[in-house]
Amino acid sequence: MDAQNSTQTPEIYELVRKVMECYGANSYRIIIYNPNPCCGEKLTLVSSGDVDKDTEEYIGKMLNEVWNTYSKALPEPQLIDMVDILVNTIATKFSFHFLTLYDGHHVAWVIYKK
Repeated sequence: MDAQNSTQTPEIYELVRKVMECYGANSYRIIIYNPNPCCGEKLTLVSSGDVDKDTEEYIGKMLNEVWNTYSKALPEPQLIDMVDILVNTIATKFSFHFLTLYDGHHVAWVIYKK
């Protein structure tokens, strides 16, 4: 998993930006799942606003562990469910809000504070 440029997934990034603007959230982390990447990874971590580096590293480490452990053993729908549970757990641990968005192509898990 690499932190990649958000321009690789502009539709979902724009959807997240608009939703976060409506929610009044200035700082958020997005985990984007791209089922058919032309290049790069299927799972991308993107941050916006004031990001706590410790939280960022923790999220990245946990996602890498889950993805690397289960990506070859589970079908993608179950893997997506597993990431959904992990992101929700991380959000709860750090007292963040959490939501999942889908633009028809990508899944985005968003962790944010108001």
